[in-house]
Amino acid sequence: MSILETDNMDGIAVSPDGKKISLLIMDPLEWNALSKIKEKDHLELLMKKLNVYAYFLDHKQYQSRYPDADHEEAWIEIHFRYKPGEKCLAMLNGVGRKLAEKRTWLKVVVG
Repeated sequence: MSILETDNMDGIAVSPDGKKISLLIMDPLEWNALSKIKEKDHLELLMKKLNVYAYFLDHKQYQSRYPDADHEEAWIEIHFRYKPGEKCLAMLNGVGRKLAEKRTWLKVVVG
């Protein structure tokens, strides 16, 4: 799975007590002018994926797989293969602030 499959979860983990959920997004795409995908399209893919994840958490869709889970906090980890550009980081900063209102934290990993 990856950012290219916007309607699928790339990874999910639930703590033993069901109170913490971690969701994973894998982004293997480049962020430079030589990339096969334009930055605008790349940002749209990432935003769509983040919206799917937020909906998944807001509507407790994880309970179909983990019926005893009822998260108090969640993490969305985005693993970028390549360093994201400034526009992406600015977008993620805004998204992270919005998610934090719902006790969902955004973590960015590069490499």
